[in-house]
Amino acid sequence: MKGPRYDSALDVADIAKLLRGHIQRATALPRENPLSLPPGTAASLRIQRYSSGGRSIYARITAFPGPVMNPARVLAWELFHGGRGYQFTLHSPELLRAQYAIELMASAYNRDDSDSQSDYHSVHFSFSVDVTFQLRSPDTARILAVDHRELLEDARIALGTVGRDYVAAQLASVDLHAGAARPAFPALNRMSAEEVQAIGRDLDQLDSVRNPKPRARASKRSRAQALPPTAPIDAPPPPSAPAQPRYHVDGTRLTDCCASFSTYHEVAPHDFVLCCKTCWHEVEPGQGDGSEHCNSEAAS
Repeated sequence: MKGPRYDSALDVADIAKLLRGHIQRATALPRENPLSLPPGTAASLRIQRYSSGGRSIYARITAFPGPVMNPARVLAWELFHGGRGYQFTLHSPELLRAQYAIELMASAYNRDDSDSQSDYHSVHFSFSVDVTFQLRSPDTARILAVDHRELLEDARIALGTVGRDYVAAQLASVDLHAGAARPAFPALNRMSAEEVQAIGRDLDQLDSVRNPKPRARASKRSRAQALPPTAPIDAPPPPSAPAQPRYHVDGTRLTDCCASFSTYHEVAPHDFVLCCKTCWHEVEPGQGDGSEHCNSEAAS
């Protein structure tokens, strides 16, 4: 199945540029449009190319005006450290709807001829949308320390006396998805022709919207306060990235910021971000994680 605006000549860089404009204008759409986003929503998009010919676009929501995390999932993870916590959805319904809208925008430019029964995967580009830890971490801390502190303390006592089933039932009372239908994320190979045409009509309405005023950038101080817990608040910004990637003597690509290796840092329950081991700033996949290599002549 092909999206209504699929063009095999479009490169992922061109598609990412189009999607950035769509996300900006979607904040001015009426809510009844499936592509609408709450005012104040912002996202960053990055592209990735692979030596095998594959291409990916990674979207991350960097600003969101509503609740981000689902309190039931955060509390369950704190109490059970996994296990029963997975019965609750990680993000709030409002954020899931925003992720769904961005997925729909991307699907309009994609092609999907995959067949799960024969384990065959064929798309124009892979796409994923997630949330930055700068949004998740403060929301998680507020849920645990302020909004539901008493519930957490009572649940810890009940966990050792009444049992897990009782505690799980209590956590269900703060589940933001209780009684709400979770949207099924779009997959082109499972869409009908009418659903694909509907995406095209929604995009036509989106194109008629004028670009809103650009969102003011966060100050350096506010960005510094959103660093991972292991990085000091007054940590210096990462060095400017070099013009060419740098590699270890064994051919492994290093981080662009510090020419170091990277590791995945847990910034929220079941949420890991790739960070440089030297400055602890977030880096793109492939930098220092061992997934990209070069020939011996390029290594230094």
